Amino acid sequence: MGAPITDGNDILLFLGSSFASARAQVTTSTNWANLLTNWVQTVAPTNEYWQTIAASADGTRLAAGAGFGGSIYTSTNSGNTWFLTTAPAQNWYSIASSSNGVKLAAVANGGGIYASTNSGGTWAPASAPSTNWYAIASSADGNKLAAVVNGGGIYTNSGANWTPSLAPVTSWSAIAGSADGTKLVAAVNGSGGGIYTSSDSGGTWSQTTAPNASWSCVTCSADGTKLMAGASPGGVYVSTNSGANWAPSSAPAGAYWTSIAASADASKTAVANWNPGRIYLSTKSGSTWPQTTAPSTFWFSIVSSTDGVRLAAAQYGGGIWTATAIQTNRPILLISRSGKTITVFWQALAGWTLQQNTNLLQRTNWVASSGVTNSNGTNFFTVVNPTNRLFLRLKSP
Repeated sequence: MGAPITDGNDILLFLGSSFASARAQVTTSTNWANLLTNWVQTVAPTNEYWQTIAASADGTRLAAGAGFGGSIYTSTNSGNTWFLTTAPAQNWYSIASSSNGVKLAAVANGGGIYASTNSGGTWAPASAPSTNWYAIASSADGNKLAAVVNGGGIYTNSGANWTPSLAPVTSWSAIAGSADGTKLVAAVNGSGGGIYTSSDSGGTWSQTTAPNASWSCVTCSADGTKLMAGASPGGVYVSTNSGANWAPSSAPAGAYWTSIAASADASKTAVANWNPGRIYLSTKSGSTWPQTTAPSTFWFSIVSSTDGVRLAAAQYGGGIWTATAIQTNRPILLISRSGKTITVFWQALAGWTLQQNTNLLQRTNWVASSGVTNSNGTNFFTVVNPTNRLFLRLKSP
Protein backbone atom coordinates (compact mmCIF):
# COMPACT_ATOMS: atom_id res chain seq x y z
CA MET A 1 0.00 0.00 0.00
CA GLY A 2 1.29 3.46 -0.82
CA ALA A 3 1.19 5.76 2.18
CA PRO A 4 -1.16 8.79 2.14
CA ILE A 5 0.64 12.08 1.68
CA THR A 6 -0.61 15.64 1.52
CA ASP A 7 -0.73 18.07 -1.36
CA GLY A 8 -1.69 21.33 0.30
CA ASN A 9 -4.97 20.49 2.02
CA ASP A 10 -5.65 17.56 -0.33
CA ILE A 11 -4.85 13.94 0.55
CA LEU A 12 -3.07 11.74 -2.02
CA LEU A 13 -2.69 7.98 -2.30
CA PHE A 14 -0.58 6.01 -4.78
CA LEU A 15 -1.74 2.52 -5.74
CA GLY A 16 1.50 0.54 -6.00
CA SER A 17 2.21 -3.13 -6.53
CA SER A 18 1.52 -4.40 -3.02
CA PHE A 19 -1.21 -3.57 -0.59
CA ALA A 20 -2.13 -4.02 3.07
CA SER A 21 -5.46 -3.73 4.80
CA ALA A 22 -6.32 -0.79 7.04
CA ARG A 23 -9.35 0.75 8.69
CA ALA A 24 -10.92 4.12 8.05
CA GLN A 25 -10.18 6.96 10.44
CA VAL A 26 -10.37 10.73 10.81
CA THR A 27 -7.50 12.83 12.10
CA THR A 28 -6.84 16.41 13.08
CA SER A 29 -4.03 18.48 11.68
CA THR A 30 -2.34 21.67 12.78
CA ASN A 31 -2.21 24.74 10.57
CA TRP A 32 -0.41 27.60 12.31
CA ALA A 33 -1.53 30.01 9.62
CA ASN A 34 -5.02 29.78 11.11
CA LEU A 35 -3.77 31.57 14.21
CA LEU A 36 -2.72 34.45 12.01
CA THR A 37 -5.78 34.71 9.82
CA ASN A 38 -8.82 32.92 11.26
CA TRP A 39 -9.98 35.02 14.20
CA VAL A 40 -13.64 34.58 15.14
CA GLN A 41 -15.71 36.68 17.50
CA THR A 42 -17.50 34.54 20.08
CA VAL A 43 -20.98 35.13 21.43
CA ALA A 44 -19.60 36.61 24.66
CA PRO A 45 -21.35 39.88 25.59
CA THR A 46 -19.98 42.95 23.84
CA ASN A 47 -21.15 45.44 26.47
CA GLU A 48 -18.56 44.39 29.06
CA TYR A 49 -15.17 46.01 29.63
CA TRP A 50 -13.22 42.78 29.38
CA GLN A 51 -9.89 43.04 31.20
CA THR A 52 -8.79 39.45 31.75
CA ILE A 53 -9.16 35.94 30.35
CA ALA A 54 -7.81 32.58 31.52
CA ALA A 55 -7.84 29.10 30.00
CA SER A 56 -7.43 25.46 30.88
CA ALA A 57 -4.40 23.62 29.52
CA ASP A 58 -6.28 22.40 26.45
CA GLY A 59 -7.84 25.81 25.83
CA THR A 60 -11.41 24.53 25.87
CA ARG A 61 -12.40 25.99 29.26
CA LEU A 62 -12.26 29.76 29.44
CA ALA A 63 -13.00 32.31 32.16
CA ALA A 64 -13.23 36.03 31.45
CA GLY A 65 -13.65 38.98 33.78
CA ALA A 66 -14.79 42.55 33.17
CA GLY A 67 -14.06 45.81 34.92
CA PHE A 68 -16.15 48.66 36.33
CA GLY A 69 -18.61 46.55 38.25
CA GLY A 70 -18.34 43.79 35.68
CA SER A 71 -19.02 40.08 35.77
CA ILE A 72 -17.16 36.82 35.28
CA TYR A 73 -18.25 34.52 32.47
CA THR A 74 -17.10 30.99 31.70
CA SER A 75 -17.10 28.75 28.64
CA THR A 76 -16.60 24.99 28.44
CA ASN A 77 -16.36 24.74 24.66
CA SER A 78 -13.60 27.13 23.54
CA GLY A 79 -15.89 30.13 23.62
CA ASN A 80 -18.78 28.78 21.53
CA THR A 81 -21.14 29.47 24.43
CA TRP A 82 -20.71 31.55 27.59
CA PHE A 83 -22.33 31.40 31.02
CA LEU A 84 -22.70 34.23 33.53
CA THR A 85 -21.31 33.08 36.88
CA THR A 86 -22.41 34.13 40.36
CA ALA A 87 -19.19 36.07 41.01
CA PRO A 88 -20.06 39.49 42.49
CA ALA A 89 -19.84 42.65 40.41
CA GLN A 90 -16.27 43.92 40.77
CA ASN A 91 -13.50 45.59 38.84
CA TRP A 92 -12.00 42.25 37.78
CA TYR A 93 -8.38 42.69 36.76
CA SER A 94 -6.98 39.17 36.50
CA ILE A 95 -8.10 35.52 36.52
CA ALA A 96 -5.96 32.39 36.92
CA SER A 97 -6.99 28.81 36.14
CA SER A 98 -5.76 25.35 37.02
CA SER A 99 -4.79 23.17 34.08
CA ASN A 100 -8.15 21.36 34.11
CA GLY A 101 -10.15 24.57 34.44
CA VAL A 102 -11.80 23.45 37.70
CA LYS A 103 -10.02 25.77 40.13
CA LEU A 104 -10.27 29.48 39.36
CA ALA A 105 -9.02 32.52 41.26
CA ALA A 106 -9.79 36.13 40.41
CA VAL A 107 -8.55 39.46 41.77
CA ALA A 108 -10.45 42.73 41.80
CA ASN A 109 -8.72 46.08 41.67
CA GLY A 110 -9.97 47.95 44.71
CA GLY A 111 -11.54 44.75 46.00
CA GLY A 112 -10.58 41.28 47.14
CA ILE A 113 -9.70 37.84 45.83
CA TYR A 114 -12.37 35.27 45.03
CA ALA A 115 -11.94 31.56 44.34
CA SER A 116 -14.00 28.84 42.71
CA THR A 117 -13.40 25.10 42.98
CA ASN A 118 -16.12 24.07 40.52
CA SER A 119 -15.21 25.81 37.25
CA GLY A 120 -16.91 29.05 38.23
CA GLY A 121 -20.15 27.50 39.43
CA THR A 122 -19.82 29.20 42.79
CA TRP A 123 -17.37 31.75 44.19
CA ALA A 124 -16.13 32.45 47.70
CA PRO A 125 -14.10 35.38 49.02
CA ALA A 126 -10.56 34.54 50.12
CA SER A 127 -8.75 35.70 53.24
CA ALA A 128 -6.82 38.31 51.26
CA PRO A 129 -7.21 42.01 52.09
CA SER A 130 -9.18 44.40 49.93
CA THR A 131 -6.63 46.41 47.95
CA ASN A 132 -5.41 47.31 44.44
CA TRP A 133 -4.87 43.79 43.13
CA TYR A 134 -3.46 43.76 39.62
CA ALA A 135 -2.60 40.20 38.60
CA ILE A 136 -2.72 36.59 39.81
CA ALA A 137 -0.95 33.37 38.79
CA SER A 138 -1.74 29.73 39.53
CA SER A 139 0.17 26.45 39.48
CA ALA A 140 -1.17 23.75 37.16
CA ASP A 141 -2.96 21.97 40.01
CA GLY A 142 -4.42 25.22 41.31
CA ASN A 143 -2.95 24.74 44.79
CA LYS A 144 -0.27 27.44 44.65
CA LEU A 145 -1.31 31.01 43.94
CA ALA A 146 0.54 34.32 43.82
CA ALA A 147 -0.90 37.80 43.34
CA VAL A 148 0.55 41.30 43.06
CA VAL A 149 -0.67 44.64 44.39
CA ASN A 150 -0.12 47.85 42.49
CA GLY A 151 1.40 50.09 45.11
CA GLY A 152 1.84 47.17 47.50
CA GLY A 153 3.56 43.81 47.72
CA ILE A 154 3.26 40.26 46.45
CA TYR A 155 1.10 37.74 48.29
CA THR A 156 1.20 33.95 48.04
CA ASN A 157 -1.21 31.20 48.98
CA SER A 158 -0.43 27.49 49.25
CA GLY A 159 -3.48 26.63 51.33
CA ALA A 160 -6.20 28.58 53.08
CA ASN A 161 -4.49 31.90 53.78
CA TRP A 162 -2.86 34.66 51.76
CA THR A 163 0.51 35.73 53.13
CA PRO A 164 2.63 38.77 52.15
CA SER A 165 6.03 37.79 50.77
CA LEU A 166 9.37 39.56 51.14
CA ALA A 167 8.97 41.25 47.75
CA PRO A 168 9.42 45.04 47.89
CA VAL A 169 6.44 47.36 47.99
CA THR A 170 6.17 48.93 44.55
CA SER A 171 3.93 49.30 41.49
CA TRP A 172 3.56 45.63 40.62
CA SER A 173 1.69 45.06 37.37
CA ALA A 174 2.04 41.41 36.31
CA ILE A 175 2.99 37.95 37.53
CA ALA A 176 3.41 34.48 36.02
CA GLY A 177 4.66 31.14 37.27
CA SER A 178 5.92 27.70 36.36
CA ALA A 179 3.54 24.74 36.24
CA ASP A 180 4.56 23.55 39.70
CA GLY A 181 4.32 27.05 41.16
CA THR A 182 7.87 27.13 42.51
CA LYS A 183 9.27 29.61 39.99
CA LEU A 184 7.62 33.02 39.70
CA VAL A 185 8.31 36.15 37.66
CA ALA A 186 6.78 39.54 38.49
CA ALA A 187 7.03 42.90 36.75
CA VAL A 188 6.95 46.52 37.91
CA ASN A 189 5.14 49.21 35.96
CA GLY A 190 6.41 52.76 36.21
CA SER A 191 9.57 54.78 36.05
CA GLY A 192 12.51 52.64 37.10
CA GLY A 193 10.45 49.47 36.97
CA GLY A 194 12.22 46.14 36.90
CA ILE A 195 11.48 42.41 36.71
CA TYR A 196 11.90 40.10 39.70
CA THR A 197 12.02 36.32 40.02
CA SER A 198 11.53 33.80 42.80
CA SER A 199 12.59 30.14 42.82
CA ASP A 200 10.92 29.20 46.12
CA SER A 201 7.22 29.87 45.47
CA GLY A 202 7.54 33.52 46.35
CA GLY A 203 9.45 33.10 49.59
CA THR A 204 12.33 35.28 48.40
CA TRP A 205 12.72 37.59 45.41
CA SER A 206 15.66 38.83 43.34
CA GLN A 207 15.73 41.58 40.74
CA THR A 208 16.83 40.41 37.31
CA THR A 209 18.98 42.23 34.76
CA ALA A 210 15.93 43.29 32.75
CA PRO A 211 16.14 46.98 31.82
CA ASN A 212 14.05 49.53 33.68
CA ALA A 213 10.76 50.01 31.86
CA SER A 214 7.04 50.36 32.39
CA TRP A 215 6.53 46.59 32.34
CA SER A 216 2.90 45.62 31.90
CA CYS A 217 2.84 41.87 31.18
CA VAL A 218 4.94 38.74 31.72
CA THR A 219 4.73 35.05 30.92
CA CYS A 220 6.98 32.03 31.34
CA SER A 221 7.40 28.45 30.16
CA ALA A 222 6.07 25.56 32.22
CA ASP A 223 9.52 24.93 33.70
CA GLY A 224 10.04 28.62 34.47
CA THR A 225 13.27 28.99 32.51
CA LYS A 226 12.02 30.93 29.48
CA LEU A 227 10.55 34.35 30.26
CA MET A 228 8.94 37.05 28.14
CA ALA A 229 7.80 40.50 29.17
CA GLY A 230 6.19 43.48 27.47
CA ALA A 231 6.34 47.16 28.35
CA SER A 232 3.70 49.85 27.93
CA PRO A 233 5.01 51.66 26.01
CA GLY A 234 8.05 49.73 24.90
CA GLY A 235 9.09 46.43 23.40
CA VAL A 236 8.94 42.72 24.18
CA TYR A 237 11.98 41.19 25.88
CA VAL A 238 13.00 37.53 26.13
CA SER A 239 15.09 35.59 28.65
CA THR A 240 16.06 31.95 28.08
CA ASN A 241 17.85 31.45 31.40
CA SER A 242 15.31 32.24 34.14
CA GLY A 243 15.91 35.99 33.91
CA ALA A 244 19.70 36.00 34.17
CA ASN A 245 19.93 37.73 30.79
CA TRP A 246 17.36 39.61 28.71
CA ALA A 247 17.33 40.55 25.04
CA PRO A 248 14.85 42.63 23.03
CA SER A 249 12.78 40.66 20.55
CA SER A 250 11.76 41.79 17.08
CA ALA A 251 8.22 42.64 18.24
CA PRO A 252 7.33 46.24 17.38
CA ALA A 253 8.84 48.70 19.84
CA GLY A 254 6.84 51.60 21.24
CA ALA A 255 3.52 49.76 21.41
CA TYR A 256 1.42 49.68 24.58
CA TRP A 257 1.63 45.96 25.30
CA THR A 258 -1.10 44.71 27.62
CA SER A 259 -0.85 40.93 27.60
CA ILE A 260 1.42 38.08 26.61
CA ALA A 261 0.72 34.32 26.53
CA ALA A 262 2.97 31.36 25.75
CA SER A 263 2.78 27.64 25.14
CA ALA A 264 4.26 25.31 27.77
CA ASP A 265 7.69 25.34 26.08
CA ALA A 266 7.38 29.06 25.20
CA SER A 267 8.12 28.30 21.55
CA LYS A 268 4.74 29.73 20.56
CA THR A 269 3.83 33.13 21.95
CA ALA A 270 1.08 35.68 21.37
CA VAL A 271 1.21 39.32 22.43
CA ALA A 272 -1.54 41.95 22.40
CA ASN A 273 -1.59 45.71 22.78
CA TRP A 274 -4.21 48.40 23.15
CA ASN A 275 -2.31 50.96 21.07
CA PRO A 276 -2.13 50.54 18.11
CA GLY A 277 -4.45 47.65 18.99
CA ARG A 278 -2.81 44.63 17.37
CA ILE A 279 -2.14 40.97 18.11
CA TYR A 280 1.17 39.42 17.06
CA LEU A 281 2.13 35.77 17.02
CA SER A 282 5.48 34.01 17.17
CA THR A 283 5.95 30.30 16.54
CA LYS A 284 9.74 30.67 16.75
CA SER A 285 10.33 31.51 20.43
CA GLY A 286 9.96 35.22 19.80
CA SER A 287 12.48 35.57 16.97
CA THR A 288 9.82 36.71 14.49
CA TRP A 289 6.42 38.32 15.11
CA PRO A 290 3.98 38.32 12.18
CA GLN A 291 0.86 40.39 12.77
CA THR A 292 -2.43 38.53 12.90
CA THR A 293 -5.61 39.62 11.13
CA ALA A 294 -7.41 40.09 14.45
CA PRO A 295 -9.22 43.44 14.30
CA SER A 296 -7.46 46.57 15.51
CA THR A 297 -9.00 47.37 18.87
CA PHE A 298 -8.29 47.76 22.60
CA TRP A 299 -6.90 44.31 23.36
CA PHE A 300 -6.46 43.86 27.11
CA SER A 301 -5.81 40.17 27.63
CA ILE A 302 -4.74 37.13 25.63
CA VAL A 303 -4.39 33.48 26.65
CA SER A 304 -3.02 30.31 25.05
CA SER A 305 -3.46 26.57 25.46
CA THR A 306 -0.31 24.81 26.64
CA ASP A 307 0.35 23.41 23.16
CA GLY A 308 -0.15 26.85 21.62
CA VAL A 309 -2.82 25.78 19.15
CA ARG A 310 -5.73 27.67 20.76
CA LEU A 311 -5.80 31.40 21.51
CA ALA A 312 -8.44 33.63 23.07
CA ALA A 313 -8.30 37.40 23.40
CA ALA A 314 -10.46 39.85 25.35
CA GLN A 315 -11.40 43.24 23.95
CA TYR A 316 -11.86 46.14 26.36
CA GLY A 317 -15.34 47.49 25.73
CA GLY A 318 -16.04 44.85 23.08
CA GLY A 319 -16.09 41.11 22.58
CA ILE A 320 -13.97 38.01 23.03
CA TRP A 321 -12.27 36.47 20.02
CA THR A 322 -10.68 33.08 19.43
CA ALA A 323 -8.36 31.44 16.93
CA THR A 324 -7.30 27.82 16.61
CA ALA A 325 -4.65 26.06 14.59
CA ILE A 326 -6.55 22.78 14.78
CA GLN A 327 -8.23 21.50 11.64
CA THR A 328 -10.77 18.83 12.47
CA ASN A 329 -12.67 16.27 10.42
CA ARG A 330 -9.81 15.54 8.05
CA PRO A 331 -10.27 12.06 6.53
CA ILE A 332 -7.50 9.66 5.53
CA LEU A 333 -7.60 7.62 2.34
CA LEU A 334 -7.12 3.96 3.22
CA ILE A 335 -7.00 0.80 1.18
CA SER A 336 -7.61 -2.93 1.34
CA ARG A 337 -7.15 -5.80 -1.13
CA SER A 338 -9.03 -9.01 -1.73
CA GLY A 339 -7.48 -11.03 -4.56
CA LYS A 340 -7.30 -8.69 -7.54
CA THR A 341 -9.87 -6.28 -6.16
CA ILE A 342 -8.62 -3.11 -4.47
CA THR A 343 -10.98 -1.04 -2.35
CA VAL A 344 -10.24 2.49 -1.18
CA PHE A 345 -12.36 3.85 1.65
CA TRP A 346 -12.68 6.95 3.81
CA GLN A 347 -15.18 8.59 6.13
CA ALA A 348 -17.81 10.55 4.24
CA LEU A 349 -17.30 14.20 5.17
CA ALA A 350 -19.03 17.13 3.50
CA GLY A 351 -17.09 18.69 0.65
CA TRP A 352 -14.37 16.04 0.27
CA THR A 353 -14.42 14.49 -3.24
CA LEU A 354 -12.39 11.63 -4.74
CA GLN A 355 -10.36 12.40 -7.88
CA GLN A 356 -7.88 10.34 -9.92
CA ASN A 357 -4.90 10.82 -12.19
CA THR A 358 -2.41 8.54 -13.97
CA ASN A 359 0.47 11.02 -14.09
CA LEU A 360 1.33 13.35 -11.22
CA LEU A 361 3.46 15.45 -13.55
CA GLN A 362 0.21 16.57 -15.15
CA ARG A 363 -1.17 18.59 -12.26
CA THR A 364 -4.30 19.66 -14.16
CA ASN A 365 -5.37 16.16 -15.25
CA TRP A 366 -7.34 15.26 -12.12
CA VAL A 367 -10.84 13.99 -12.86
CA ALA A 368 -13.66 12.96 -10.56
CA SER A 369 -13.75 9.25 -9.82
CA SER A 370 -16.98 7.53 -10.81
CA GLY A 371 -18.54 4.62 -8.99
CA VAL A 372 -18.10 5.87 -5.41
CA THR A 373 -20.57 4.16 -3.07
CA ASN A 374 -21.54 4.89 0.51
CA SER A 375 -22.45 2.61 3.39
CA ASN A 376 -23.08 3.72 6.97
CA GLY A 377 -21.11 6.95 6.65
CA THR A 378 -18.11 5.46 4.83
CA ASN A 379 -17.37 6.00 1.13
CA PHE A 380 -15.93 3.16 -0.99
CA PHE A 381 -14.20 3.11 -4.36
CA THR A 382 -13.25 -0.19 -5.98
CA VAL A 383 -10.66 -0.95 -8.64
CA VAL A 384 -10.62 -4.46 -10.15
CA ASN A 385 -7.28 -5.83 -11.43
CA PRO A 386 -5.50 -2.49 -12.05
CA THR A 387 -2.86 -2.70 -14.77
CA ASN A 388 -1.55 0.89 -14.74
CA ARG A 389 -0.43 3.37 -12.17
CA LEU A 390 -3.29 5.19 -10.54
CA PHE A 391 -3.13 8.16 -8.22
CA LEU A 392 -6.13 9.02 -6.08
CA ARG A 393 -6.73 12.12 -3.99
CA LEU A 394 -9.42 13.43 -1.71
CA LYS A 395 -9.99 17.01 -2.81
CA SER A 396 -10.49 19.30 0.17
CA PRO A 397 -13.58 21.52 0.35
